[in-house]
Amino acid sequence: MTWRFAIAAAGLAAGCAQAGHPGQAPIDAATTTDAARHTAVDAPQSIDAPAATCATSATCATATMLPGIGGDEQGACSSSATGYKAAWYSIRLTETDSGPFADPMSIQATLTSPPGATFDLLVYVNTGSDQLDCTTPTGTVTTNGASETTNIKWGESGTFANGVDDSRTVSIQISPRAGASCSPNATWSLAILSGID
Repeated sequence: MTWRFAIAAAGLAAGCAQAGHPGQAPIDAATTTDAARHTAVDAPQSIDAPAATCATSATCATATMLPGIGGDEQGACSSSATGYKAAWYSIRLTETDSGPFADPMSIQATLTSPPGATFDLLVYVNTGSDQLDCTTPTGTVTTNGASETTNIKWGESGTFANGVDDSRTVSIQISPRAGASCSPNATWSLAILSGID
């Protein structure tokens, strides 16, 4: 039997800006209806295996790319993913506000584990420069029941804009706790919000 993972990205508001990855054509939000802003994308991998396993061959460098979204308050959006084992995702957050006043970039990632299994969340973003970071987790993870959440903010602060493009690629690592048992019938869920300053 083939198990497929579904990844979805959705805009929070009519003005939600979708941003492409370098080398990828951006999604034209102007030609998209509000009902069509929820885009379902099948992940490229499928697994045919007699027994479920928690391991994954994915790495930060080969992470599944979620559709890009705006990262400041003007471009506030959401994205999500589900799965049942270890995973790596990356998402491009693009600065959409070019006005004279400060509008910081931010991301909130929440991972909710299924009953009977615990997964951990790590988020990586180089807040100082637009270079991929896969080694130093950013932000502090807080736990509330079966959910782990991290909030990260970077870029403009104070009153005025900094005149610099604060767009960043964020890497997200999901890993099972030691001794965890993974099953396609017990899925975790990842929720991403941006522009939440």
